[in-house]
Amino acid sequence: MRARFFKTDDKKSQGFTLLVEQEFEIERASSHETLITPYDTFDWRLHNNEYYAYVTPSSFIIQKSLAQSPSIEHEVEDVPRFWWEFKDEDTRALLKNITGIRALLPLTTFKIHEQRYQVRNEDEKIVSRYSLLTHAANDSESQSYLLIKPLKGYAEEGDLLCAMAKESAMHELSGPLLEELIRAQGIHPGDYNSKLDVDLSKTQTITEAVLVILKHLLSTIRSNIPGIIQDYDTEFLHDFRVATRRTRACLSQIKEAFPLEARKKYNADFKQIAQQCNELRDLDVYLLERQHYYDLLPQHLHKGLDQYFTYIKRRRNNQQKKFSRLIQTEDFNSMLEDWEAFLANAPLNANSTPAIEVAKSHISDRFRKIIKRGRKITDSSPDEALHSLRIDCKKLRYLLEFFRSLFPAKQMDKLIMQLKGFQNNLGEYNDLTMQQDNLSIYLEHSGGSTQRKQLRTAAIGGLLTVLNNRQNEVREEFYLRFAEFDSGQVHSLCKELFGKG
Repeated sequence: MRARFFKTDDKKSQGFTLLVEQEFEIERASSHETLITPYDTFDWRLHNNEYYAYVTPSSFIIQKSLAQSPSIEHEVEDVPRFWWEFKDEDTRALLKNITGIRALLPLTTFKIHEQRYQVRNEDEKIVSRYSLLTHAANDSESQSYLLIKPLKGYAEEGDLLCAMAKESAMHELSGPLLEELIRAQGIHPGDYNSKLDVDLSKTQTITEAVLVILKHLLSTIRSNIPGIIQDYDTEFLHDFRVATRRTRACLSQIKEAFPLEARKKYNADFKQIAQQCNELRDLDVYLLERQHYYDLLPQHLHKGLDQYFTYIKRRRNNQQKKFSRLIQTEDFNSMLEDWEAFLANAPLNANSTPAIEVAKSHISDRFRKIIKRGRKITDSSPDEALHSLRIDCKKLRYLLEFFRSLFPAKQMDKLIMQLKGFQNNLGEYNDLTMQQDNLSIYLEHSGGSTQRKQLRTAAIGGLLTVLNNRQNEVREEFYLRFAEFDSGQVHSLCKELFGKG
């Protein structure tokens, strides 16, 4: 038996009280005020998994949606940002699978006044409990709720109280009270998603469709700027960077939407911004993969690796401060405002070609280009050939994401998954190349005492060997991954979707 919540006010509460008094005896119990601070990640990972986390003056609580009892409850002085910083093992295990590398952030704080009541029958036995909860949503308005708590063995009485609440014109909440309180503060759970989720119409022109895509991407860019500046977690920069790259891909690949001069100008602006955050993102990735690096080496080489990650942390902090300053400059803000004004004022009839026709043409052309290039790759092909193929796959992936809503979802998801498997192979190969290059540069230019150099050389040398061996394996796997993508099934899927295989 779960607790049930109803939206109420003074008049409805008085009516409810009169109805209850006709059947039972009401006993006023304790009252108290408490502060509640809900938490979630910026992209609402707890909410999306039907969990709610919040802090009271005495506890940190994680609750499963409408569950009667908390999934987890324990004392905590300060709420850690990341799952690995919690001491409680149950909390660590639950949050690891939900929040991943994203930080837990406070959403707002409520002051809740609760007046409790006990309901007794004619035998003076307590058959139910309820509370009136009140909190100020803003300076001039309070929100009130009725909480009915059925007791074991008295389900019928609990149902009767709920019926009385409805008879008093109270509206039962369909979701958790915490979500209701959050929404009353003007916060909308689930309002941010890093995925490119746009709903295009088959009747839209290519200009209209591209404007929808670019406005969505601009919103993503703006949404992540405060998180980058505050350095809450690394995903703010990641989402910002991906949105920037998608913007450039849209401008450069879909040439039909806007005049050449405008595309060149704004593509150059976003290219400059992207270049400024590339190194910072690379350093973030190294730190996120830190444990993996240690796992690749025996214990006695870890001290040498400590030096490397101390160096990476220092560089990362410097780059983060540098980029944060950049996105707070007048020049950067003026660029975004100029871009926003262009999108707001761009003529919708700049190109009246249906978006779906342009999508089919571009996707088919890019697919054929990838197949043609992929079939030419041999054991003697240089790394540059794989790098170029990786870029082509990334461009195809962007096109599929841009226009996904114009085609049957099931088939598009299947094609994107096939491409993603091939992309992962090319991406890992490229990452391994960059990692080895950066490690070699670090080893060549770092100083220190003889003992420190020996430790560092042994660790980095061992790591280079392991990474090179893995790169050779990935190169061998390329042929299998490409064959899967260059299969009759994928060609048929492309022909079915875009008219060409």
